[in-house]
Amino acid sequence: DSLLKYVAALIESEYTTQSWTNYSNARNLAQNAFMQTYSTYSPAHTSLKNSFDDLNKAVNDLVKITTDISASENIPETFSLSQNYPNPFNPSTVINYQIATYSHVQLKVYDLLGREVATLVNEYKQPGKYNCEFRIENGELPSGVYLYNLRAGNFSDTKKLILLK
Repeated sequence: DSLLKYVAALIESEYTTQSWTNYSNARNLAQNAFMQTYSTYSPAHTSLKNSFDDLNKAVNDLVKITTDISASENIPETFSLSQNYPNPFNPSTVINYQIATYSHVQLKVYDLLGREVATLVNEYKQPGKYNCEFRIENGELPSGVYLYNLRAGNFSDTKKLILLK
């Protein structure tokens, strides 16, 4: 009942058409289930629980329409990978990168023989500017030169970093 009161206050114009349609369908089913008369042949618990779960999921899946122009100004127009800082480093360094479009992003570190020594990022990311810390604990890696590679969509770039102990 409290969920039905909450959803009654939602405003359609704040959400995308598709997410609002899914939500509206779930809301209507939940309202119908709540108003239905139940009997011993038609137990209320299962029907109400399923309707509540479906409505709760639809509310969580609502997608707000973004109208903030200043937010779009901060979206990078190009992909890029920056040189880590500090470099040389011990025990940690920061790698900055930017993503221009929603992409699967991988940021990995390799030794000079091409063996992967760390995966720092392996996930989908929205457009934006990001940074990632690469930290060496308890002598995990020997001093030396390593390569780090960023892959996002069709973009790929590699840079060098130096670990000094």
